[in-house]
Amino acid sequence: GALLGIGLVASLDEIAFHQLLQWHNFYVDTDDDGRIFSDGLLHLATTALLAIGAARLWMDRTILAAAGNRFVLIASILIGGGGFQVFDGIVNHKI
Repeated sequence: GALLGIGLVASLDEIAFHQLLQWHNFYVDTDDDGRIFSDGLLHLATTALLAIGAARLWMDRTILAAAGNRFVLIASILIGGGGFQVFDGIVNHKI
């Protein structure tokens, strides 16, 4: 669930703020080609996290179904998304 949360929030950030609105880039200390390339690598990484998270969810579906509590999955997705926001806000925007 945490991988899905990280991948989901990072994808939304990358698509909305980096590509559509072009407010900021993943790596800014380079030319336009380098910024586009770094945003592409970020998009590739977020897509990989989504794919890995979905595959793990699919493989562990019987365990999750036996637990019978969907709130654990929702909580882990929110924790992953919040963790990405903390990382993005501190590391990418402040340091």
